[in-house]
Order: sequence, then C-alpha cells, then structure tokens
Amino acid sequence: MFNNVTSFKGTQVRFNAWLLKVARYGTETMMKEYIRLTNIAFGVKEIAPPVFLLDEIQTLCRPTNVLSSFWIDGTPRNHSRLSLLLTQLAGNLKPVCICTGTNSGNIISIEKAAILPQVLSLTPLVSEYGEFWTQLTAYSNRGSSQHSAIKMDADEDLINALVYASYQIPRLLWVAHSVWFDLMKQGTASNREFYIQAFELEAINYYGEMVQILETFTTEEVAHILLACGVHWTVKNEASNVPGTTIPWVTLIQKSVVFPYLDGCYLFPFTLVWRVARSPHTLKEEVIKRCAQLIPNLDVRDLFISFDTLCSWEIYNLGVGYETLFSSSLAVKYYLRSISTENTSGYFSFPAIYDISHSDEATFNIMSDYEVNFSHGISLPTHEVFTNADDLGFTIVNNRNIHDAHHDLILPARTKLGKLNIAVQAKASLDLSDKKTIAKQLLVSPDTSDRVQQLFLLYLGETRREQLFDSIVFLDGSGCCNGLALDFIILVKKLRSANQK
Repeated sequence: MFNNVTSFKGTQVRFNAWLLKVARYGTETMMKEYIRLTNIAFGVKEIAPPVFLLDEIQTLCRPTNVLSSFWIDGTPRNHSRLSLLLTQLAGNLKPVCICTGTNSGNIISIEKAAILPQVLSLTPLVSEYGEFWTQLTAYSNRGSSQHSAIKMDADEDLINALVYASYQIPRLLWVAHSVWFDLMKQGTASNREFYIQAFELEAINYYGEMVQILETFTTEEVAHILLACGVHWTVKNEASNVPGTTIPWVTLIQKSVVFPYLDGCYLFPFTLVWRVARSPHTLKEEVIKRCAQLIPNLDVRDLFISFDTLCSWEIYNLGVGYETLFSSSLAVKYYLRSISTENTSGYFSFPAIYDISHSDEATFNIMSDYEVNFSHGISLPTHEVFTNADDLGFTIVNNRNIHDAHHDLILPARTKLGKLNIAVQAKASLDLSDKKTIAKQLLVSPDTSDRVQQLFLLYLGETRREQLFDSIVFLDGSGCCNGLALDFIILVKKLRSANQK
C-alpha cells in the first residue's frame, strides 16, 4: 500500500536522491529523519513524541504470520499489520497513535507499549463542514488551474445534501466533495439530484468493507442495531447497550459501525452496506424477516430511504414514502421503548415514543394527554379505515393501499376520559395546506360533518402553528424518524425547486 511513496518522483534531483536513500532506512531511522525535517520546517528543536493519524486503517487490520505477546483464551494471537507496525514504532519513539476508518474493530492490543491502538470516531470533528468544503474547493481549484475556478455560490442545498449523504464521515466527505467538484468542472450535470446519485455509487464502491458487519454480528443483533439506528433514538449513555442486545453503543462507535448525527442519535450507513453485501445474502433476508417478526408488517428498509430512491419518486409516491417512514418509525420507537422499560400495561404516553421538547409547551401538553399501545405493529388494510371505526386493536393503521385516502394514518389512543382514534395526514411539502383543505381534514370522512377529536398534520415546514387551528397538532416526524431520512426528503424538495428555477 506504500508503493506510491517509494515510486514517487519529484521535480528536483536532490529530493529524488534523498527519497531513494530514505527508502532504505529502518523504521526508527526513517522516523527520526521525518522529525528532523519537521523541526527544520518549523524552526524548532522539538523532542516530543510524534503523533500518527492513521486513516483507512481497515487496510491494515489484516493478519500476519508474526506472533504477538497477546493471548486470548490461552492461545497466542498473531499480529495484524497494524499492531506489528505500531510495535515496531514503539521502541524509542513511543508515538501517540490515533486510528480512524471503517474496520472490524478486532485490533490486537500491544502489551506494555506506549501506544493505544484504539479506534476513534472523528465525525464530531467535522461539524464545521462548511469551512472544510471551502478549503477543499480552494485546494482543488489550485490543482486544476487550467479550468475556471469552481465556486460554491448558490449551491448550499446541494452541498448540504452531499454532507448528509456522507454520514459526515471524514473520508466520505472527501469523496462527496470530489464527486461534486468533478461534475461541476465538467459542467455536464445540471440536475442537482444526479450529484447525490453519483456520490452514493462512489461511496458504495469505496466503503465495500462495511459489509463485514453482516459477518460479525448475529441476525438478532443486526436487526436491533438497524431498528435503533433507523429511528430517532437518543443515546444518553454510550456505555449502555443497544436495546435488545448486550452490545454497548461505545463498541459500535469505536468499531466505526455507527456514526453520530443529531440529538445524541446514531446512524447506521444502511445504503453502503445493504447494496454491496451479497454474502451472506441469506442473512440480509433473515434480518428483514426478523424485524417483521418483532414489529408486524414492518419492512426495515422503509426506515432507510436512499437519495436515489427518493429521486425516482413522483409527488404522490414521495407522500406515501413520508407517511410510511412516519408510521414505521413510530412503531419501532414503541417497540424499543417497550423492551427498554418495565412497563407491563403496554401503554406509553405519546411523548415517550415521539420526542417533543418541553419548550414546545402547547404541543407537549396536548400530546401528553394521550397514551398509545402499538404492540401489534402496523396494519395495512385493503379498505379505507376512518377515525369512527371501532376497536382497531393495538396497531398503527396505515391507509397507504388506498389511493388518496382521507386520512393517511389512524392511531388508536386513550385518555383519562376514554378511547379515541387520532387522525394523521401527511404532506411531503414545505408549504402548509390552505385552510379549506385543512378544514376537510378535520372531518371524520368526506361525506360527513362529524369532526375528528384530534388531527396530527404531518408536513416538512414550520410546526409551531397550534394557535391557528383547533384540534390540530403540527408535526414534521423528527420526534421519531431518523434525521437523515427526513433531511433527504426536505433536500429533494428543495433541489427539485432549484431545478425548476
């Protein structure tokens, strides 16, 4: 993997002669030479230990035939290429080593060494991705001076979309920028949705080794990891276990299996794994089947909407996808909450499964009046169900099989005064419906004047409008859906608007 270093040719004879000589050095001598040159460059005489930032260590986490001093269950373990390299450097130099990248996480510890080959997630360090993008654009422009400089003007939504699609993983951010810069330079892709599709293809090819998760964990474990990362599930303590497993969150973080997103939630790069993984294919089918057993009628793939799938949907299908994402996420949140507490009644206060800020007092107070029990998962009727239906059981009723249903979802609930059915209408739009349309939604059905007791109006725009309408709570799905899926839907709407302009 270092062939490109030893075969590199510079423009100066003196440099090439130096490189040829250094290539013959031993490890410690070579490092001392790098330290000497660094001190000259910065005009210092520094004797502090060097710091190594090793990215893409998955390429080094491969076994060797060299025995280490590390034992497991009475059996000596061979070094990995990484642990052997770090052991060789640990003699007099005692470097500090930070390792990042996707990997199996099974890195051999080095006994009595002055280094800790611990895998760290650097995702939080790239929160200032705007500056990262700016600097990388300036650097790329210098490297392609024969072309007109690429500017970031008026591309904020597209750049945000690429950042979201990269899971904010540093190396994938670089891949995203590379795709964006090359397509901008070519000037051949005027459709901004194409940029995301091109990036996803590159990312899938680039991080193919992520499929190892399907060989590392059991069906039950993978199923619960997907469920917990597929919804808005806040991890308050990284030492706690993923619900339904004995796997601590910190283990998945350190193995670069999951990545932090918003509000203490973690994302699993589902698209990168599921599309590439062909072996063992049966495990993928087993995971999907197991999730549907845990939550009846759930297709776990509905929680992870890829950008190119969204781009292929027309307006109606986008709306169906939005309501399906919401109903699936709500059912999963209920399941995770039920296995994480000792509640024996089966009922939870609505804010326990749909996170609502206490600062949003009006919404919180309304939602707190309702208790729900979705222990039977999701119902997909073939005939439209209205809020005046009797005994809907313990399911989320999704009317998606009925074209242009009056209400997309029906949520059975109870209050201190008795039982009721909450109507939910989803609109995959940034704009609120007009008052006449909303007034119709407040009716039990199109051919009655009876009003629903409660309507949840689900849309992507501003949600704090309770003061404008009675019996309505405005939601966007962020309290139960995973943030990336919602961000993708919002960005598709914005990019399509930009394309039309």
